[in-house]
Amino acid sequence: MIVVQKQNKKISIFSTYSTDKIIKDDQVTINTGGPLCFIEKALDDCNVSYFSHHGEVVNIEIKANEDGEVGRVIGWQNKTKIVKDTTSKFIVISTIFNEWHMIKMDQSKAKIFVDIQGFVRDANKFGAKILWSDSIKYSKKIYCLKGTKEEMNYLPKNVYEDQKNRLLIITKGKKGVEWYLKGKKYLTLIPREIKSPNTVGAGDTFFGYFVANIYKGNGIKLSIDNAISKTSEFLESKNY
Repeated sequence: MIVVQKQNKKISIFSTYSTDKIIKDDQVTINTGGPLCFIEKALDDCNVSYFSHHGEVVNIEIKANEDGEVGRVIGWQNKTKIVKDTTSKFIVISTIFNEWHMIKMDQSKAKIFVDIQGFVRDANKFGAKILWSDSIKYSKKIYCLKGTKEEMNYLPKNVYEDQKNRLLIITKGKKGVEWYLKGKKYLTLIPREIKSPNTVGAGDTFFGYFVANIYKGNGIKLSIDNAISKTSEFLESKNY
């Protein structure tokens, strides 16, 4: 496992880099990607220190169309690693599939931020989802759980409802961000629609800026507002 140090260990990220082969309208584009790539860029932009934990670079094939993107992992041997960290203030977990296991989280006193995306992804099939059944074992340790509305359908119902009592963030694309804090529901709308050739990396960019804002002491609503604004800039940059 490779560890990349960034100043001091206040935020630990457990995630993955990828090489993305994006296919759209018979055009193929190869980009550096993966959730770790976009989260790091957001934290760097906010001048927030972190440690990155990751393994091998994963090859991803992504089919993009007007409705969004679906992807699959190419030629990957699943080598699950264990998230283990007892000293960081924040832990951020964002996977491509289930390459990070949270079984040791009981030992951590950190605020744990988790993007559900990889835990519910069937790595070998375009767009396929699976139930994140293991979440029952350690869900009460998760401070913030983030995902799309579709992804939340693959979270056990009792875990989904219980997470609303801490912090649950549901990204809904053009319809904004729905979020629950201490059992109360909120909705933050997108100020304006953004035209972009694809949305690859948008969710990870949002998550990175959200965590950075929370770390810097901003409230939940302001952190979501700032993350939406920065994600809009990210999507607009794809037009150039």
